[in-house]
Amino acid sequence: MNSHSQTIWQIQTPRELQGRVFSVRRLIAQFTWPMSTLIMGALATRFEPGHIFHGARAILILWCMAGLFNPYLMRVEDRKWIEETGPEECGD
Repeated sequence: MNSHSQTIWQIQTPRELQGRVFSVRRLIAQFTWPMSTLIMGALATRFEPGHIFHGARAILILWCMAGLFNPYLMRVEDRKWIEETGPEECGD
């Protein structure tokens, strides 16, 4: 799954912006790990592990279902549509 995501990011991101985009993407991914550990630790003190896994699974299923019907995600590889709906130019 990660290789497909990385391929889409590399194709859709202009070369001159790839360093910035990929560094922000990695920062967000690495920032969520300690935050999720903290949240799961707090939940583990209040609930049984089985309940936490069932709740996380339900949230993941809902998240994936929402992604299936998201028109922006459905057209993520359509370069023409992205250029038509995106900003005219990228500013610093």
